[in-house]
Amino acid sequence: MDVMNKLTLPVVLPFLLALSAPALAQLKGGGWSGPEELGRVLVVGDFNGDGYMDQAMGIEESMTPFAGTSYSFTKSGAVTVTYGSTNGLGKWLNQYWHQDSPGVPGVIEPTDRFGASLAAGDFNGDGFHDLAIGVPGEDIGKATDTGMVVVLYGSVLGLRGTGSQAFHQDTPGIAGINESYDQFGFSLAAGDFNNDGRDELAIGSPCEDIGSTVNAGMIHVLSGSSSGLRGSGSKSFHQNSSGVPGYCETYDMFGWALATGELNGDGYDDLVITACTESLGVTVAAGMAHMFKGSSGGLKSTQRTLSQTYRFVPMGDTDAEQGDHFGTSVACGDLDGDGIDDVVIGSVGEDIQLTGFVSDYLDAGVIDIFMMKPSSTFAPQTSFQLGQFRSWIPGASEHFDYFGGSLCIADLDGDGAEDLIVGTRAEDIGSVSNAGMTHVFFGGSTIIGDVRSLHQNTPGVPDSSESKDEFSEGLCAGDFNGDGRAELAVGVPGERANGVLRAGAVQTFRISSNRKIAWSQTLTVD
Repeated sequence: MDVMNKLTLPVVLPFLLALSAPALAQLKGGGWSGPEELGRVLVVGDFNGDGYMDQAMGIEESMTPFAGTSYSFTKSGAVTVTYGSTNGLGKWLNQYWHQDSPGVPGVIEPTDRFGASLAAGDFNGDGFHDLAIGVPGEDIGKATDTGMVVVLYGSVLGLRGTGSQAFHQDTPGIAGINESYDQFGFSLAAGDFNNDGRDELAIGSPCEDIGSTVNAGMIHVLSGSSSGLRGSGSKSFHQNSSGVPGYCETYDMFGWALATGELNGDGYDDLVITACTESLGVTVAAGMAHMFKGSSGGLKSTQRTLSQTYRFVPMGDTDAEQGDHFGTSVACGDLDGDGIDDVVIGSVGEDIQLTGFVSDYLDAGVIDIFMMKPSSTFAPQTSFQLGQFRSWIPGASEHFDYFGGSLCIADLDGDGAEDLIVGTRAEDIGSVSNAGMTHVFFGGSTIIGDVRSLHQNTPGVPDSSESKDEFSEGLCAGDFNGDGRAELAVGVPGERANGVLRAGAVQTFRISSNRKIAWSQTLTVD
């Protein structure tokens, strides 16, 4: 898609303007004409505290720092932020952040990947959401791709560079040291694990070596305070930590994906940590997830793990198999409206076997849903598995669909139960390969049966499915217009926009109370 004649939004204004959100909005970017892949990483938060949710988007920006130069910093990365309003996203403020922005730590360098992961939380308890930005390719000293996390703080004027912070493994109080290829900041999640009114930040470093064990993986948890996040008193966990089930093995990738939720009704946020290449016995890269519990003393490990061998899976593939990659994605949310968040985990490498003893569809992908209840045992009560092999789910299981590669949970129809959005980024639409598709499973007493599918050939979507669009690679949802229902934002990182291949786009959809889905807005960068 080559979208023309879009409105370029102002960068920063100290007051509100009565502007309508354009249906086709061009956000400020770096002006570089290479692939930006907008839509690969999305997150929502209320960064200016006005009651409307805002959207931050990581882009694979390549920078040309000085006018007239012919070189660029490939995949240095950037983050663009657009703010919610009565009319949706893009009312009055659009920001563009990178490592040469005033106040932002670091400098622009090749392959830093600033914005490769994002998380929003109120780390200083001032009522404004703050933005944590992963920079997993950051070089520090002689350590290549050791990684860093940058934190921008919210205010009445939105995110600001003044007072921003940087954290890495040489920051005082944070365990470990900067080593090449640790990729500190590869994954992020925010939650109030000690219920003190300030969020903590969980940071994944899945390529961390533990002793001589390569890529075993590790996570760090930074505490919030009135002055923001702090390294002092931070916690770290890996699979050799006391009380953590399993042990560190080569290429476990503990910390690959993170998600927070209130999983047992005690008032503390909890954390789910995946190790998507964990071997179970002799089964290589089957994948596993760990459930960590919040408490007055902060996050603590439990003996609870999840895998495809979990005993409450009455329908679906209950065998852990080589290359399933259980834990590629994870999300938490209240799907049945009982006040307790549930856990959903994607396995993009799941092969679907429909006949005989040979898998019919390689890497078709599935999701496993674990329903949580108030319980001192901190364990799922029931679980089940979904994929396109289910006859009532639109589409069909096919080779390399990667169903469940991205996940999001939010109340889209305003009924009080949250809904599950599942991305299938490599879905073929007709003869168009890797165009991508999104499924919306509406929550309630059951989420089995009421599902809608969405792609760029869906009537009403102002575009068409094209090869390698990867519609649904990024997903997020937030109430951008204040109507009490979350809008759905779908990233299309492979989209051609403004004449540039793989410039990317984000398409926003509104869902009515009777569950009809309608396109509302497309965002691109200049």
